[in-house]
Amino acid sequence: MNMIDINIKKKLGSFDISMVFKLHSLKCVIFGASGSGKSSLLKMIAGFYNPDRGFIKINRREFFSSNNKTALSIQARNVGYLPQEYTLFPNMSVEENIRYGLKKKGLKDTLGVKDIAKRFGIFHCLDKYPGEISGGQRQRAALARALVVKPDIMLLDEPFSALDRPIREELRELVADVASSFSIPVLFVTHDLEEAFVFGDEIVIVKDGLVMEFGDKSKIFNTPSFVETAKLLDFANIWRIKKAKRGFVELANGIKLNIEGLTDEAKFCCIKPENIMILRKDTDISDKENKIDVKIERINFRGRYVNLVTSTKNNTAVSINIPEHILSKMSLSVGSYITVSLKKESIIFCKEFAV
Repeated sequence: MNMIDINIKKKLGSFDISMVFKLHSLKCVIFGASGSGKSSLLKMIAGFYNPDRGFIKINRREFFSSNNKTALSIQARNVGYLPQEYTLFPNMSVEENIRYGLKKKGLKDTLGVKDIAKRFGIFHCLDKYPGEISGGQRQRAALARALVVKPDIMLLDEPFSALDRPIREELRELVADVASSFSIPVLFVTHDLEEAFVFGDEIVIVKDGLVMEFGDKSKIFNTPSFVETAKLLDFANIWRIKKAKRGFVELANGIKLNIEGLTDEAKFCCIKPENIMILRKDTDISDKENKIDVKIERINFRGRYVNLVTSTKNNTAVSINIPEHILSKMSLSVGSYITVSLKKESIIFCKEFAV
């Protein structure tokens, strides 16, 4: 069974890293804002520098342990590492670049460089030089170079951030195929929410050098335990609970909701903007749950959806995401008054993260 087992502490100047997590899937994501310690984590796994304390185990193999005084070299760890600033040797052909790791480590070409190049769609580029091919092709070549040495784990540090969306999507699918086809675990660092959701089966949520949550992606994306995680995952509607009893909460902003699944530790009520339903005025809405009247204050076009910034009569902000065609279909505009419904099953409850 694949396992990434991390328990580390590291001081980098004034920045402290303290991360503990275990992952068992082939496709894993480290998600967090820029400067949260994601890249530093990958560099410690790769062996560019070591933690001050703790251990790093990949598939039960000890890369580092302060207790056992283990600290494998970069070469001994056998990782495929692809940083943000990936580089190919400009004076080598694409094929020579891909073979570089094999040559340096004295390994046989067991996977087949030409077969990998065909799989990656760069077979026709093998005789060309990096300056003669596109950015997406260069990134495919860098991925191929990391793969042909048959690494025990692939570490990808936001490698597609500089590429256009369609190419990013193609390469994400390619990496997912590599993980499954070759049974190589991939640890993929990103601060892009969509990328994290699409790629990972398991996810680690990182903030300020700390791991807040880790585990099954769908569970964490839909029902985060901590309000800090909810904020990172775009739960734009987060309200503090004033008082609660079974099946009912009153929020600090005065909103009262019928709910289910409240825990004693919960301090906040959260709902995603896309889970708020706008009710049509020409239909019977008497059976709809948690109805709230709001006024549209601003309309933001986000490309794949439209965000409505609305407010209640006591000036509580309510964020709503809808498909663009709904704007014209329901004749929505700034200044419009609408009624929305917050379904009980879409409301989640979070506690505060305690260090």
